[in-house]
Amino acid sequence: MVSDTLILMDKDGVCVDMAVHNVDLWFMNEERLLGKNLLNLLPPVTYSEFYPEFKKVLLRRTKSVRNYELMLRDDTYFFKCIMQPYGDLVLCQYRDITERSQRKLELEKKNHELNEIQKAALIGNWQYDTQTRIFCYAGHTGIMCSEEVQHINMDNYLELILPEDRKSFTGWMKENLKGKMENSVDYRIFLQGNIFYIRLKAFARERQKDGNVTIEGYIQNITDIQ
Repeated sequence: MVSDTLILMDKDGVCVDMAVHNVDLWFMNEERLLGKNLLNLLPPVTYSEFYPEFKKVLLRRTKSVRNYELMLRDDTYFFKCIMQPYGDLVLCQYRDITERSQRKLELEKKNHELNEIQKAALIGNWQYDTQTRIFCYAGHTGIMCSEEVQHINMDNYLELILPEDRKSFTGWMKENLKGKMENSVDYRIFLQGNIFYIRLKAFARERQKDGNVTIEGYIQNITDIQ
């Protein structure tokens, strides 16, 4: 009834039976594993995480669901193992998640790189909601922004913009709310006795069934550039 590979192990870790499903790995076959002590075949790092869970299932008669890393022949594999009691044995469901885990690691790496770029370029991200009229922003602009999301009412934000720049800002916002998001807008804000130059660019817009519109984009502190 399951699509995972099933491995039946005795109390010593010997594979007494198995059924291979949906996995095409050189090490996952009956010829290599059936009748072998699988605990002895695990790399030390994987063993140190796997064995305590195996003993817990065996002694406490409980279920274990965990992800593991497996390094074999200079390659790294990732798998989810669902262990549960099966009489005096332990039934393991082996589910290969290597591709998914590698995508996750790659995404985490890209996110870290993007975060460092944002810090260097003084960039953050923002979102505006027409229903609440709340302007949300986070990032590394060094002005009001932080890694935690900040919120400010649009009327209050407009008060920070220099009077001579408000018209161009509100005009830009109206065009973007209509879906015309080709251009960015540069304006100045007065905060804590200093004038800062800001650049705003929208890259996404969503219109709800009730007519509410949300737009989001990036915000950059370009004071040094100016």
